[in-house]
Amino acid sequence: MSKNPAQPKPSEPGLFVNFDPPKFTTWTHIATAVEQPDMGNEIGKFLQSEQQPTLHDIECQLTPRQKVSKKTQTIMAKVLKAITGIHISVINFYIG
Repeated sequence: MSKNPAQPKPSEPGLFVNFDPPKFTTWTHIATAVEQPDMGNEIGKFLQSEQQPTLHDIECQLTPRQKVSKKTQTIMAKVLKAITGIHISVINFYIG
C-alpha cells in the first residue's frame, strides 16, 4: 500500500486558476433620515400650493377671444343698450 494521500483530479486543467481579488473598491453611501412627524403636512401643503393654478396660468390658457376686459364689456354693454334700448346685465362678448 502506498502512503500517498488521494488528491482530487481537476476536471479541466487551468480552470479556477489565478482568481485575483478585484483591484477596485466600491463605496456605498448611506444617508441617515431623521424622522419629523409634522413634515408630512408641510409637504402636502407645499404640493397643494404648487399644483394650484394661478390666475396668470388660467389667463394664459384662454384663447384671445375669451380675453375681454371688464372695461371693454362695460363699454360694449352701454353701446348695445344705447342701440337697442334693452338693459342686459350679463353679456358674453367674443371678439374674433
